[in-house]
Amino acid sequence: KNCLKPHSSERSLASAMRRSFTLLLVACLGRAHETSLPEVPLAAKAFHQVFKSKGLKVKGRDPNRKLKLFLTSGGLLPTSTATQKEAFRTAAAKTAGNGVLFLLDAKMLTLQRQRVATDPNLYNDQEDVAYVREPSTPGGTPVYDSSGKLVLKTQDQLLHSDMHIANAVYHMRHLGEYSNFDLGLITGNGTEATPVYLSYLWYTGKQVDGKPEYKIMLAEGFSRAGKFTAKKTNGEEFAEEDYEAPWAANLDSDETALFRSVSPADFANAVSSIKVVASCGGNSFLIAKALEPFFRNNRGEVLKEHPNLYGQSILNATRDGDVVYLGQSAGTVVMSWMLGPATEDPSTVLLRINDTATMNLSLGMNHLLGNGWMFPSVADYIGFSQRMVF
Repeated sequence: KNCLKPHSSERSLASAMRRSFTLLLVACLGRAHETSLPEVPLAAKAFHQVFKSKGLKVKGRDPNRKLKLFLTSGGLLPTSTATQKEAFRTAAAKTAGNGVLFLLDAKMLTLQRQRVATDPNLYNDQEDVAYVREPSTPGGTPVYDSSGKLVLKTQDQLLHSDMHIANAVYHMRHLGEYSNFDLGLITGNGTEATPVYLSYLWYTGKQVDGKPEYKIMLAEGFSRAGKFTAKKTNGEEFAEEDYEAPWAANLDSDETALFRSVSPADFANAVSSIKVVASCGGNSFLIAKALEPFFRNNRGEVLKEHPNLYGQSILNATRDGDVVYLGQSAGTVVMSWMLGPATEDPSTVLLRINDTATMNLSLGMNHLLGNGWMFPSVADYIGFSQRMVF
């Protein structure tokens, strides 16, 4: 009832919806606890099928039965339910490729934070910073070395921070998972090396001679029995010290010894070779921008003559059932029919462009996402026949 009352803004409505659903969930769990299951604590994990959908279908569209979508909040881990793991293994066994592609687009803010949150004057009142302070809490005293230089955290310290802001390859190397996707589980735990790719689309709305200026950034490694090894762009395997190198944390417009800019054709070839797309959690609007089938300009207008071949390569493989699409958090939310105020993710984000420059990127209605801010075109493109909001 409260959810349906008029509110002064879209955001307050979304907040009321989340609050109402949370209260409903707590009430249901509490009732079960008090009556039928007194021995089960309220923190117990449970799954219940709410309904089997026969409706909610986009008018005139048959379901795309080729889709292999796992749209989750918590990813896929050894602690996931047995039915979820078995369903994934069944879908993966029916998929011809070999390897995994991690989409890092939604994780951009998290992965850039160790290069951004380095100024105590701006960030010292926040939880996760890239420098050492004593005590290690908001407001703690920043630590400087004998030469007066701010002491930065190691990758291990960043890995064990609240936001886990270590670079992606260090995280994979030391924890055997990334964004709640267990490497051993999603690669089959084989003793042979299974290719692992990492990618992101660099596009800020800039156009040159009327054409979008963008880069498809790709890194490569492999997993053997769940142990990840990164590779440099020259084909050499990482030494242990390379995982700590500052350039391994660079996710921006510049190439590094880890990430190189590839052509749309080369990226499409990589996608055609894999079995699993692991779409990471993070900012929902950033992954929506990356997967939009067509580029947009800074006013949000669709550039129909300029297909986004990064997004289309991923979506075409998903649509045709050539990959298993694993979504985690934002990687799931992007498949929503409606987005907009249904998420609290910021639509204006601070991005580091390179070692010397940053920019505020606006992904709102009258900016880079246009009406895709409210109605992403991703689910419609792959033939997801039901209008769902995750």
